[in-house]
This record gives sequence, C-alpha cells and structure tokens, in this order.
Amino acid sequence: MICQTIDVPSAQDMPAPMLHFRYRIFTYDLVQGPTTGRFYDSFNVGVGPPGVVQPTYVFTDGNRTGYGTLKDLGWREGAVDLRPSAGRIMKVCLANVTRVDASYNTWTIVDDVRLVNLEHRLYVPMVLRAAPVSGLSVEVRQQSVRPSSKVER
Repeated sequence: MICQTIDVPSAQDMPAPMLHFRYRIFTYDLVQGPTTGRFYDSFNVGVGPPGVVQPTYVFTDGNRTGYGTLKDLGWREGAVDLRPSAGRIMKVCLANVTRVDASYNTWTIVDDVRLVNLEHRLYVPMVLRAAPVSGLSVEVRQQSVRPSSKVER
C-alpha cells in the first residue's frame, strides 16, 4: 500500500475535484471467486482522514475471468470523486489487496496520478471504426513569388 496525504481544494477553488490515475494490473488471481463469492486479489484506491490506518476503499478493479495463468489486463484509467472531501486534508492510498489466499500473485503499475477539476474536463466523441468522410474539394493554385520588375544593383 502506498499512501499520500493531500489537501483537497475547496469548492470555491475547484468545484469538482477528482483523483485521476492510470494503472496496469498483472495477475494470476481473481477479484472474486465465481463459486465461493469470496474476494481474492484486487487493486484498490482508498480515501480517508490522515489518522486512519485502513482507508475506505472507493475504487476496486482486477481480473474477473479465470485464474492460474498470468494475465496482463492492459492499461486502464480510474477516477475517484473527491467532492465529499473538498476543503479537507485527506489520505489517498493505492493498494493491492490479497484477501483469502497467498498462492497467486498480483502486481499493479500506477502512473500519472493527478488531482483534476472534472467541471472543466472536455470529452470529445471517439470514432472506433473507419468512417467515410465527405467534404468540399477546392483547387488551390500556387501564386508566383517572382517580383514584377527587376531590381538593379
């Protein structure tokens, strides 16, 4: 577990503070057993007051498809809404949590952790397939850059 204490800006300074991060999970294990319903390995983000030992986990992710072989879940993005903590000092913790067994390992690489203002974030539609484009065609002719009269030396 890695923890950092941050001063979350007040609502006047940042109306919608959000913790944004990128992460990549490598694991042999599952988040939750399909037959047992028990939780096993996961990547979690927790938020709480600076004095607490165990933060309240507000974000959880991990492998949900089978265990026993190494799975690379690829780069993902996550976010935690910090509006309830606006104007306070909070402890943010990033952790791999192993609950039941110690047989299968999980590793998480975390990168680009930022405190951003969600209110001013712009999302542009993404095109996920090739799409035909139509438009106007205009012929552009290059104009001459030669002077109209000779310069004497």
